[in-house]
Amino acid sequence: MLLGGSATQGALPPLALTERGYKGPLYGTPALLNADFVRVGGKAVEGVQVSAGPVIVAEQLPDTHFSKKISMDFRAAYQKATHVDHRRFLGLFLRRLARLPRCSQAGHGHCQSPARRNSASRSRTRCHHQGSCSARTPSTTSSPARATASTTRSLVLVRLVNGQWKYEP
Repeated sequence: MLLGGSATQGALPPLALTERGYKGPLYGTPALLNADFVRVGGKAVEGVQVSAGPVIVAEQLPDTHFSKKISMDFRAAYQKATHVDHRRFLGLFLRRLARLPRCSQAGHGHCQSPARRNSASRSRTRCHHQGSCSARTPSTTSSPARATASTTRSLVLVRLVNGQWKYEP
């Protein structure tokens, strides 16, 4: 069963399914990666599998994973700039994550400068020319004709186990 929605409303279908005796697998979209979904869903959402960007479980990735260092550096920069733990406001974290420039690279400061507005455009242009960009969220392939497409190698599968998202190799 594929779950949609996020936070509280994302947890309601599995609660209703559990009440009706459903015991099959549950799959979800990245919108489910937030504390309210876990809190409201409780035992009914245990075991749900979600595809996500590697930053969600960066510390659990093998050292050889191409995104581990990028993701860990980004988390540190994000937490320093916002004073918010990525696990506390995961939905907000993911929305901001998609819009921020490469804060973890030297020279970008705390990412709140006036130049930030043009950063996404410059990054998009750079990716069009490179054809592929590794990032903190799913890596993308891109061209001027096709804005973005996540590459399968950049997504990881996570499962909710005892209220925590766990990397599934």
